[in-house]
Amino acid sequence: MSIDFVFVPRTDRQSAGSVNPPFFFDPAIASRELAAAVQAGFSSVLVDDAAGALANLDLISSVARWNGSLDIILTHWVDVTTPLIAASDIAALDRMTGGRLSLRIIGASPDVPGSRGSTLGWQKTDEYLTLLKRLWSNDLPFDHEGRFYSLHGAIVPDKGPQGFALPIRIAGYSGKAVEVAARHASIFELPPGPPGETIVTIERVRNAARSFGRSHKIRFSQWIHVHDGFSPANIPALSRLAAAGVGEFMISGLHDATEIRRFGEGVARTFGADRPSRLRQPLPAFPSRDGRT
Repeated sequence: MSIDFVFVPRTDRQSAGSVNPPFFFDPAIASRELAAAVQAGFSSVLVDDAAGALANLDLISSVARWNGSLDIILTHWVDVTTPLIAASDIAALDRMTGGRLSLRIIGASPDVPGSRGSTLGWQKTDEYLTLLKRLWSNDLPFDHEGRFYSLHGAIVPDKGPQGFALPIRIAGYSGKAVEVAARHASIFELPPGPPGETIVTIERVRNAARSFGRSHKIRFSQWIHVHDGFSPANIPALSRLAAAGVGEFMISGLHDATEIRRFGEGVARTFGADRPSRLRQPLPAFPSRDGRT
């Protein structure tokens, strides 16, 4: 089975008693480690800086310049800007990256009313994502009066190359999060756990997606933090998760280019991740469509 690997950069480097600039603010380190990630067989890089969602938007252009091969995952959440502005900005970034962009929506874990991770927060996220996809799809302006958002004459005239098919990733484990993922997600990020629990969660998401006709349209990703000493001896654990239905691993904890390459040689390529560089060329504008998604 061929598995995808996502490179998760460190954002708070510390070494020899000193604090170095975070990964995304040190172009030399970032370029070197992203190149190593390509050589190691990684397919994507996660942008999720401690500075927050608006900073993530600004960082995408830099990451695209530093490496023209890796897909780029933008971590985002509702209410950092309006749906119309977000849809326009994300479409522009999709054009600028040549269609390498995907959108990662996260929710906080405590079920606090009004928080991103609450039932109310996920209901708002559902409406937000629905509007983004309409804005990436419609050729004509439209009005919207919803529970959380109101739009009048809204349109994004310059669609991204992926249009409304831009991949959406969702990380959140409440019942409402699963429902939103079932409706919108291309990839669902699984909570850590043994293969048995992973199988149950995968089936839960697939069952929820069945009511939207999407049970086979969602892939599953597992976050793995690589501790010191992670080696080919850990491959059986990853193999069990892959057998349970995990098609992607998000790898954090690799400290430098040497460790990244070592992980590729010892682990990633065992899963068929030694694919050649996937250099993208700018794509033509996506042919948008008028209508609801």
